[in-house]
Amino acid sequence: MEEGHEPWPGVRWLAVGGSPASTYAVDVTDGLEAGIEALAAHAGYLASLPPDNPMADAAGYLTTKLTRFGARFGGVPALPFEIIGI
Repeated sequence: MEEGHEPWPGVRWLAVGGSPASTYAVDVTDGLEAGIEALAAHAGYLASLPPDNPMADAAGYLTTKLTRFGARFGGVPALPFEIIGI
């Protein structure tokens, strides 16, 4: 509002990813390989992780997490989220 912009009143929900109260999910099957490649591109960071850190294996980490989440939402790799009305 300092720049003369008015608040937009159209926001009705907030989507919170990773919430323990998730009741919705997005199927990420089509983007899973791209996500793995994007995480793997952070090679310097991943190499600095201890070998027992699950994220050290980018493909295994994402596939395991998204498959586990997806088990609650139709059995496909998915990102869960909670919708909060505002």
